[in-house]
Amino acid sequence: MSPINPSFKQNRRQALLLIAAGLSGCTDITRSKNMVNTEKHFKKFPELVESADGFTEHRIGGGPRISFPVPALRQGQPQVAFMICFRMVLPGPPQMWPPSKVGWLDPVTGKRVALIKVSPADFGQTDSADEMLEIKPYKYPNIKYDESVILSERLLELYDVLFAAWAANPSPASQGRLQNQTRDFLRIFDQLASEPLKPYYEALGRDWFGWLRALAQ
Repeated sequence: MSPINPSFKQNRRQALLLIAAGLSGCTDITRSKNMVNTEKHFKKFPELVESADGFTEHRIGGGPRISFPVPALRQGQPQVAFMICFRMVLPGPPQMWPPSKVGWLDPVTGKRVALIKVSPADFGQTDSADEMLEIKPYKYPNIKYDESVILSERLLELYDVLFAAWAANPSPASQGRLQNQTRDFLRIFDQLASEPLKPYYEALGRDWFGWLRALAQ
C-alpha cells in the first residue's frame, strides 16, 4: 500500500471524528442498467463525509447532523446520499428527529449536487416529522469512543472498496471475493448506526444494502 499523504490523513481523521461524534446515521429510486464503468475514479469516502458536512450548520448543544453515507441511485446513476436529522446533544439518551433533508454528492467530483426536503413518508415510515424518533435500546452499549473511531475507520475503508465494485456492477454474481468485506461492513454498520434511523437507511439505500446482503450470504 502506498503511503498516505498528510492532507489525506487529516481529511480521514476529520471524517472519523464526524462519524464518532454525530453520525447515527426519499424519493423513489429506479434501478438503471447504465452503471458507471470500472475505470471511473471516485473520491475517498473520508473526503465525501467532509464535503457532506457542508450541508449543515453546527450549533452548540444540538442542530442538524449528517448520517453515515448511503450509496444510492439517483437519476439512474450511483451517487452518495446523506440524511440530515435534527439532534440534541444532552445528557441521557439521544434526542433525534426523523430526517428532514437528504443531501446528494457526486462520488467522482465530491461536489454537493442536491439538497432535498423529505418526510418520513418518503422513506415508507409512519413517524411524525414533528416528534422525536422512538428511543430504542442501543444494541451495543459497551462500545467506547476510541473503539468507535477504530470501527469507523474500518467502515470508511470498506465503503471505498465496496462502493467502487457496486457502482461498476450491481449484480452480486461473480463478486464472491468480496464476501468477507461485505460481512465486515454489515457487522460494523449495525454496531455504529443509530437504531431509530436504521429503517431510513434501508429505505434510502435499498439497492446498496440489498447488494451487500446478497454478497454476504
